[in-house]
Amino acid sequence: MTFEAEQPFERSAGQYVTLTLDDGLAYAFSVASPFNERAPGRFEIAVARGTTAACMLELAPGSVVSVSGPNGALVWKDDGPALLVATGTGISPLRAIALEQLGRDVADPLTLLFGCRDATEELWGEELSQLAREQPRPL
Repeated sequence: MTFEAEQPFERSAGQYVTLTLDDGLAYAFSVASPFNERAPGRFEIAVARGTTAACMLELAPGSVVSVSGPNGALVWKDDGPALLVATGTGISPLRAIALEQLGRDVADPLTLLFGCRDATEELWGEELSQLAREQPRPL
């Protein structure tokens, strides 16, 4: 899901936000997109069906939710080779980190491993496969 915050907010790839619905229920989601200066309020999340947060999937386009954050310390700290491993929606913060890091002029290897039960659960699979094929940085 893609959201556009009324007020831009800076964040580091890997952090999460809390979204609160009109009924007061709040859900924490890792931000799946890196900060973009051209669209500083835009961010993406992944919502799993069959979870308590699945009600987010019922939001109509243009719905308004409250956003707080960002929070979390799962952020890039040092340059060097990296192995990122995730399953399910756990790919969200790692996608943001990988996209941010691939935009930098660094040659260190970056490997992202993602596990899921079957192809229907593959999040951003084609996008990440294309990045792996096109990036000069070892993946």
